Amino acid sequence: MHCNRNRLSQAIRLGLAAGLIGFSALAWSQDTGDDDGEQTPSEDEGQVLLDRVEVTGSRIRRSDVEGPTPVLIIGRDEFENQGYLTVQDVLDSLTQNTGGSLSQQFVFGFTPGASGVNLRAFGTGRTLVLLDGRRIPVYPLGLSGTTNFFDLSSIPTAIIDRVEVLTDGASAIYGSDAIGGVVNIITRKDFDGLSSRMRVGDTDEGGYATRQYEIVGGVAGDRTSASLSLQYMGNEELMSTERSYAASDVADPLGRGLYSTFGSNIVEIDPATGGIILTPAPGCGQADGPLGGAGIPPGTPGTGTLFGGSPCSFDRTAFRQLFPENDRSTLSGRVDHELESGINLFVFGRWTKSETHTRIEPFPYAGTALFGGGAANPVVPNNGGIITGPNGGPAVFIRRLIEFGPRTTDIETESRGATVGANGLIAGNWEWEAAYSYNVQEVFSRRGGSIIVSALERRIEDGLDLFQPIPQSVVDAVSFAPFTDAESQNDLIDFQVSGFLPWSLPGGPVGLAAVAEYEQQSFFDRRDPITLLGDASDGGSAGAGERDRSALGFELSLPMLETLEFNLAARWDDYDDASETGSAISPKVSAIWRPLDNLMLRGSWGQTFRAPDLQRLFGSTTTAFQTVNDTVVCQALGGQVGSALAPGVVNGPNNPYGAGFDPCVQTVQSVRTLTGSNIALEEEEGESFTVGAVWNVTDELALAIDAYRMELEQIISTPTGQFIINQCATGDQAFCNLITRDASGTLNGGQLTAVAQNLSLQEIEGIDLSISYDYNAGRLGRFSLESETTWVSELATQFNEDAQKTEGVGIFSIPEWRSNLTLNWNRGDLGATLRTSYIGSLGGINSSAPLSSSQEIDDYLTFNAQFRYDFGANTRLSLGVNNLTNEAPPTDPTNPQWPWYINAGGFYSPFGREYYLQWEQRWF
Repeated sequence: MHCNRNRLSQAIRLGLAAGLIGFSALAWSQDTGDDDGEQTPSEDEGQVLLDRVEVTGSRIRRSDVEGPTPVLIIGRDEFENQGYLTVQDVLDSLTQNTGGSLSQQFVFGFTPGASGVNLRAFGTGRTLVLLDGRRIPVYPLGLSGTTNFFDLSSIPTAIIDRVEVLTDGASAIYGSDAIGGVVNIITRKDFDGLSSRMRVGDTDEGGYATRQYEIVGGVAGDRTSASLSLQYMGNEELMSTERSYAASDVADPLGRGLYSTFGSNIVEIDPATGGIILTPAPGCGQADGPLGGAGIPPGTPGTGTLFGGSPCSFDRTAFRQLFPENDRSTLSGRVDHELESGINLFVFGRWTKSETHTRIEPFPYAGTALFGGGAANPVVPNNGGIITGPNGGPAVFIRRLIEFGPRTTDIETESRGATVGANGLIAGNWEWEAAYSYNVQEVFSRRGGSIIVSALERRIEDGLDLFQPIPQSVVDAVSFAPFTDAESQNDLIDFQVSGFLPWSLPGGPVGLAAVAEYEQQSFFDRRDPITLLGDASDGGSAGAGERDRSALGFELSLPMLETLEFNLAARWDDYDDASETGSAISPKVSAIWRPLDNLMLRGSWGQTFRAPDLQRLFGSTTTAFQTVNDTVVCQALGGQVGSALAPGVVNGPNNPYGAGFDPCVQTVQSVRTLTGSNIALEEEEGESFTVGAVWNVTDELALAIDAYRMELEQIISTPTGQFIINQCATGDQAFCNLITRDASGTLNGGQLTAVAQNLSLQEIEGIDLSISYDYNAGRLGRFSLESETTWVSELATQFNEDAQKTEGVGIFSIPEWRSNLTLNWNRGDLGATLRTSYIGSLGGINSSAPLSSSQEIDDYLTFNAQFRYDFGANTRLSLGVNNLTNEAPPTDPTNPQWPWYINAGGFYSPFGREYYLQWEQRWF
């Protein structure tokens, strides 16, 4: 990209372009209530409301909710009746959420205080999240330290009127990130009155008690309306010990669990076989031992290892959470005022403050030359950390640093945003809207239980005896509290216009919508100096960057016949920053054909793209250590990985690792690996295709079916160290250039450089099916049945163009089938909802093609039920049970590690049966 563009000149050019197309369209100015300001669950009223607004996926106003692309509309009453507490809960349940969500269950990750959605399994950052049709800033900390995404936890349910989900690629309408789909959160407007809501809940087995309090008030006059909402939501932590399926390191239902060997042990290389032997240190399990009685003595069931010996072990789960503690407070408000000219002015503001508290077990200590360097142990002669083991072989001492307490993280997140704008009509036919919005998200966290590595090593060198409990004075001297200070923000100016051109086709007038946007994006991620120097026990990295984005787009609706409509759309996005990111043009073509009054056929094709993440472009380089096979040396000696070399070759002069080390079967430990940003990254590019039908069989029964195919190329990926070495072994010089060897030609003192690159491809195709049935049973009440099912028929990935394409649904922990069935009943003041969610079997986290039954995770079926009663027109009391049958997460047969189920995808709930009571009151 060119870096010398002046921002002001860009804004002026964009403004002139916007002036040529006109003013902006009214995006979201619908009335969400009836005459007295109270929203009702009437389906007929909901239809009227949606008739008055555009629906996500197009800026052209339509008289029919169903358009050329599939859109799900989830009303506020709907997700409350189904028992969902947060936006994340609602989106987790979508069958189109094929890839699972970024969930707070994964408390060990880079982003334990945030959550996100992953439509069509392209990744959390490839689902675009909008608030009232406008972008909000990404979370300032990258998923896995690299990938930006939109944090759903910053959006409170108190401000939500409905959630619209477009399940098609939409870069031609919304630009970057709209790969797997678009989630548009529509806020409440024109509220008149005062209402409150309280919900309290608890689980059958304890932990994760929840509470939510909300108050919303507003006034609506002839020309002016104003509303204000406040909400508090909190939940207690859920400890691993509170659920039997994850209560200890040996609780694996399949019997594979082992306690951690990082109790207190001597790790020795057997001089006879070259294998590893673990010998417990004296005092294991005793109060005066190294672990103060927390060690699990040898011989206890579950203390065995893959190596020889019977070690002193440690149970990590006593410190681990299945879900962290959260507290979240929000405040939002909106004011609308209509001028005498008919122009409407509006202001919307929001503020969210949340606190999240996570914890896991204390740090392990392995300060040894065998495991990447460290201090010598003074209990025995100083030899770079190497001691002589009980069997006469070289050995080191490892232990759990229990004296420093659990590793904790206290995360404070603050999200603020404001939008100021105006909208109105031109010539009674064209709706326009112009707005400026500013949004910022700040994250500050401190970690406990952390250690200054060099300070601890100096104490060890000066005589600290690790075979005994560490004195509190030493703990105080070498402990510190690392911090993270991160922020992301965006400033957005947008202009929209929609209406009908002064000419018609046989099917009616030609519709036009146009949009112009200018956005400034920025982020920073700061760490404490000790962490940046690499002297912290848990590491971290920093980064900062900014860029400008300009965009112009249009849509045309061409009604060729009364029954046939074509739609054309295109958008130009241009990025101005210090990287190689340039411009992208995204076209889209769609059509609607109504061969019968009650049957609509639809289809669309479009190109999609995603600009590189700011973290990928401007993040700093981090250092990690990986264990690898040296494939290059192995093959140079005439072997292949996994097959031992002949003794003469291993012990021969051509083996750079020296006699006795076989690079084909032995791994090189702790190879220094640099990972980080790459300013030369380019856009990811893809295509999206859908074809489907909507059939209103009768007034009561409706069916919709849509087939989809999506493809994304040049996906930005960071290769593993092993992949780099393997590619070099094939003769790929580009990957060989990423390997630095030591003077002897080995990786022991070498380095791998694994920066992000445009490498990968992913394809997915399948079918969405929805069925709805409404039946009035007279005195028995009104019944409605809704069913949604998604089938993933094909999924393929390819790491780079030279790699073999991996095909097979389920292999990547993605279910082939997902289905929801919801039954609603209403009779006078009584109502009830039963929702069934089904997730089909899928491959375990370590599964591989071809997928066998021994690698499959069992299917998962849960039921949510709610009963409600209206005490007159203004009071409602609801009692609900989520996970009615107390279903535990299914065990992953391929993962022998705690918690033995996939806890990072949002597919499975760790809570078990949950009860809640909800009270709603409208005061006036």
